[in-house]
Amino acid sequence: MVPVDARGGPGQGGALVLRLTGDTITEAGTLTHPRRTGADSGIRRSLVAGGALWTLSASGLLATDLDPLRPVAWVPFA
Repeated sequence: MVPVDARGGPGQGGALVLRLTGDTITEAGTLTHPRRTGADSGIRRSLVAGGALWTLSASGLLATDLDPLRPVAWVPFA
C-alpha cells in the first residue's frame, strides 16, 4: 500500500494498493475513506490481518477484502 494525495487538498488522500506475485508488481486498486466534516480522511496506517486490509484515518477504520478488493466494513469515529 502506497499513500497518495488527492487533488482536493490536505486530508483527502487515499492509498494505492499493490499486489506482488513472484517478481511482478501490479496495481490492485485504490482506497479512500468517506469524508467527514472536520476530520482528515487521509489514510494514515494500514494492516493486513485475517484476509482483510485494514486502513485507519482520523475519520474511521475501513476493512477491505483483498481479493477482490472491495470494502466490507466501515467504523466511523465520533
